[in-house]
Amino acid sequence: MSFLDRILGFGLVPIPKSFPRCYGCGEGITGDCLKALDRTWHPSHFRCGVCNKPLGSRFCVNHHQEPYCSSHDQGTVVCECCGHLIIGSSPTKGFCRACSIDILKDERDAAVLLGGIQTQLRKQGLPWWPQSFPVKLVEAESMQIQDHQGGTTILGVISQVTTTDSAGRSIRRVPEIRLLRGRPRLMQGAVIAHELGHAWVFQKGLQGLPKDVEEGFCEYCSHHWLGKSCDPRAPYLMDRLVRNPDPTYGGGFRKVLDMAKVGGLPAVLDQLSVISQRSNSI
Repeated sequence: MSFLDRILGFGLVPIPKSFPRCYGCGEGITGDCLKALDRTWHPSHFRCGVCNKPLGSRFCVNHHQEPYCSSHDQGTVVCECCGHLIIGSSPTKGFCRACSIDILKDERDAAVLLGGIQTQLRKQGLPWWPQSFPVKLVEAESMQIQDHQGGTTILGVISQVTTTDSAGRSIRRVPEIRLLRGRPRLMQGAVIAHELGHAWVFQKGLQGLPKDVEEGFCEYCSHHWLGKSCDPRAPYLMDRLVRNPDPTYGGGFRKVLDMAKVGGLPAVLDQLSVISQRSNSI
């Protein structure tokens, strides 16, 4: 044995298999240990995924079971798009580094995204007329002013115009879709799918639908489109739709899911027509 071998081996004792191993470093724990998230850690290796400070017995976890300090505001440290923690987060951020580089850049990209979603929803059973229309990316202030709403930031709006021809027949068209600027492509796609749900209701002339049913159907369109996406972030956004506590959007979406249990999307479309007919006959 060489002199160097003796130095490297000095004092090293194999850790018995009976000793617990730290999930953070993989080494055996011979002293104090901490048990959290069904795992065992060296206390100094159980750290916040945002600021990297050691965590004690009080901490929070996100959708992906990533721990973070309970003092952090979840709204500023959890990415809105993928649900992962935003490392080194600040209150001005809303997306992690990976999602920040996937922001929908301009209206040309938005038009391509719209065309793909129209095609996908048509394949999935949602009829859509072959009309093209612009997609405009606008700031939050402009979105709220144009729609005369305050408080909650609006993510997307579809314009609807009805005119009549010389024979008195209704002509329905969509001049544009407006999207809130500065959001990742997948989130913008989910909003577009939602607004296309409104466009389908408008196109078919379905009037008198309860607000929760119409919004729930539009959320169903988002969920349906996300379900066909190959993007690994899609399941997180789908889960958010399912768990949404809002009675109009979340509650309505769960109503539509019940309609879809037997027959899928075609059954939902039939049910919407029936509800509209009943409402107009009263």
